[in-house]
Amino acid sequence: MTNTGPTLLEGEILQQADVLREVMHQRTSTVEEIVQHCLDREARDWVVTGAGDSLFAGMCAEVWFAEAVGIPLRAIHGLHFSRYLYKSVHDRSIVFVLSYSGNTARVVEAATAAKSRGATVIAITASADSRLVSIADYWLPNDALHERSNCRTGSFQAACFLLRTVADQLARVSGAALWPSASNLPGAVQNLATSAKEPVRRIVDALPDGLTFTVIGGGYAYPVAQYGSAKLYEAATIPAHVSELEQFVHCEIFPVTPRSCVVITAPTGASYQRAVEVADGLEELGALSIGISDDPKFAEHCTYGVALPPGWDESFTPFLAVIPHQYFALYWALRRGENADLVSNKKVNRPLIERSAQWSIDDYAANIQATGVL
Repeated sequence: MTNTGPTLLEGEILQQADVLREVMHQRTSTVEEIVQHCLDREARDWVVTGAGDSLFAGMCAEVWFAEAVGIPLRAIHGLHFSRYLYKSVHDRSIVFVLSYSGNTARVVEAATAAKSRGATVIAITASADSRLVSIADYWLPNDALHERSNCRTGSFQAACFLLRTVADQLARVSGAALWPSASNLPGAVQNLATSAKEPVRRIVDALPDGLTFTVIGGGYAYPVAQYGSAKLYEAATIPAHVSELEQFVHCEIFPVTPRSCVVITAPTGASYQRAVEVADGLEELGALSIGISDDPKFAEHCTYGVALPPGWDESFTPFLAVIPHQYFALYWALRRGENADLVSNKKVNRPLIERSAQWSIDDYAANIQATGVL
């Protein structure tokens, strides 16, 4: 059985609903003002950039923008943007730059890169005193201020909800059809944070040792899979693989054996039937599978199932489906004797994140002059 002693992470999983309520209450009017400023600038290009969980939130927003208002938002890794793709933005570009601390070196550099091109920079961070806010044109505060573990929960929810609210506001001012209301979302998150705990613990207790893990999903479930694999790295020190649902069939499926465990997030929606086909294929290969879905029938295609609340539009998947992933990482950490609140290799990881050499505005000007890209 797993050790179920108290951890900061477990408490923070239960606090996510409160974070969402705070964002809804405090930040809606700020989002409305910022969206209007962007439209006044006749924005023609939209980018979101970050690293780790921040990037995964941006990947969710990529789908929200497309579905809510038909706007192509590009979610780009911080380094890929700050050293290469920054040349594709201009004075009508809007660049969302995400970092919980606001001091992540590569993300601060991405903001500098965007400013060097005349783009409007919107910082999403918890710290008003951060380097990121000092560079940005606008600040959307991340309200997960009480998060203390190193395995992000509420801060991911807050970043996602801010970006979704931007998509909602763009849809509203453009006259596009609005999505179902998110007003009851905190309650659903709170209920799931309570109800998913024991089912996930039982699954972790039942799994054999010596497994390899792959986490997969399509559409909104793909960034959820990215997030889920990151929690396994961070909390449980498990080197999990991650793949987009369709890509898994083309690549990661080849080394699957009966010692493989594949975690599939499969909300009812556009990629659901493909998830069913993949789950059936895994059964044929003798692999273990864990299905996370709002459709109870999906569990019939998997070795184990975790239920998401029914009746929610697929676009709410990121807020709900991350919760079983969080518990999965927590209980694997406890089973393995890991400290779920302390990410491994911080003595190398943290300096690489915060103290990396960065390009300045002058460096960008020199680089553009050298390449001839205006």
